[in-house]
Order: sequence, then C-alpha cells, then structure tokens
Amino acid sequence: MEKRFITFLKKIIKKLQENLGDEYQIEVKEMEGINNTVKHSLWLIHPDRDIHPCIHLDAYFEQYKLGTKINYMVQEILKRCKEDSSVKLSSISNFTSWENVKPHIYAKLIHTESNRGLLSKIPNRAYLDLSFVYYVRLESVVNEEYAVIQISNEHMGYWGVKEDMLYQAAWINTINPNEAAIKNIEDILNPVFSTKEFQNAEKGDELQMYVLSNKYHINGAVQMCNHDLLRKAAKALEDDFWILPSSVHEVILLPVCQTDDCATGLAEIVREINDTQVELQEILSYHIYYYNRISEETIIAV
Repeated sequence: MEKRFITFLKKIIKKLQENLGDEYQIEVKEMEGINNTVKHSLWLIHPDRDIHPCIHLDAYFEQYKLGTKINYMVQEILKRCKEDSSVKLSSISNFTSWENVKPHIYAKLIHTESNRGLLSKIPNRAYLDLSFVYYVRLESVVNEEYAVIQISNEHMGYWGVKEDMLYQAAWINTINPNEAAIKNIEDILNPVFSTKEFQNAEKGDELQMYVLSNKYHINGAVQMCNHDLLRKAAKALEDDFWILPSSVHEVILLPVCQTDDCATGLAEIVREINDTQVELQEILSYHIYYYNRISEETIIAV
C-alpha cells in the first residue's frame, strides 16, 4: 500500500471507531479483483448479523485524492450500517440457508484467461473465452440500488450445493423477462426486446447499434448468453449481428448488414476502447462475437 493510502485508511478507521464504538469490529482486507486487480475492502462486522457491510475503499480513496472530506465519506459509510438504509442487510433473513438465498443469486461474465487465480477460488462455468461466476444481490426496497456478495467456494460448502445448482438458480433469475434491458446507442431507453421496437436501418440511414445489459446496468453483459433474447433480437433486426464486449456491464449488438463484414476492424475498435476508456477491472474481452440467426449460435469471430 502506498503511504498516502495508509494515511487515508487510518483516518477512515479512526472516525468510524469514534462513531460505531465497540458495537462493530472493523477489518481491512486486500482481495483479488477482476482481471488481476487488487481491491481494498473495509468490513464492518456486527456479531448479531449474518451479512456484514463491505466497503470498497479504492473508490473512496479516489474521492479523497480529489479533496473530498473524510467526515463526509464516513457519514456515507455509516449509512450502510443502518437497518433503515435503502439496501437492507437483513433482506435475506438467513444467509446460511440455501432456500432463502436461492432467489437472490445471479450470474455475471468475466474473462477466463485474465482471471485464472480468482476462478480457482470461486465457482464458475466456462462459456466461449468467458466464465460465468455468481453473486448474491441484496436489492433496495425503495429505489434501484443493490449490494453484491461474490459467491465463493466457502459459500457452497455451508449451503451444501454444487456449481450446477448455483448455475440453475442464477440462470432462472438472470433471464427473468424483467431483468434484461436494451437501449439504442444514442441512449434512448427502450423496454425489453419487442419486435416493434427494433427497426432495421435502411440503406443510407445512420448506423444502428443497441446496448444490451440488465435493468441496473451493472454486470449486465451476461445477457449475451440469453439465447431466447438473442433469438428475438435477430428476428427483429432481420439479420445476424456482431456482439461487441463494451464491459462486464454491457455488450453492443451491431447488425451485420451495417458493416463491411470485417471482424478484424471491429476487434481493433474494441481493443482501442478497452485500452483507453474502460477501467481494467471492467474489461470483459478483446474478442468480438458473432450471432448466427439460422443456427442460433454465438461464436468467437476474432
């Protein structure tokens, strides 16, 4: 840890201890993140709860470097400890119960080769050059916010389940019709796929691209594996399409008829965007994918 981060960390912990007293135990953990990144987390452990707030310190440290006051950040962190916060830590009554947790499990995609170390510690399933991994979503009761708990091999142990059970539960929730969302590249939000909302671009029209994600626009790239959704998209677009990995949060659908059928050129665009505009921990892949509406299959194009 760099010296400035250690100074920041000491200030945060001191202020939290002053506010929380002996009710909470404060722990700092260094964790492996996506794409070989390192995450620094602060855990506020309460003896009467199964689930504890996990604060991602790196984002707060960036605010600190920009001049945000420690007291302001501490107040924001404290809100996560309260039972009247928007995301209820008690929204799953018993986190150790598989039946209670199962309706809250979702899947997301990460790049396999870039996450070998992480994948050795968490349940996963291969898909093309990517891997499904699983998380528990604690949703807000008042707005569109949620907290996430990454599912580890340890969780499977005390739930008494295997990866295939995780996959089945996660997939039911992930492909729920109310989960996916699509918008055009101009940020005009459309409801979930319906044929009338897709208009194939006529010759001479502007390029039509669609952003596919979930309703939260977080960890939504997994919708590229939703075969029913892709089938509907191809029918509406009346064409095969490229799937461009924008980030772990979203992918872009681009009808083949609007390109020169040049996968290499599209891959170069994806590479440039990944290298210049996407945070390392949010990069999904440098490959692009091709959906064939006849075979109803997705393949790696290049």
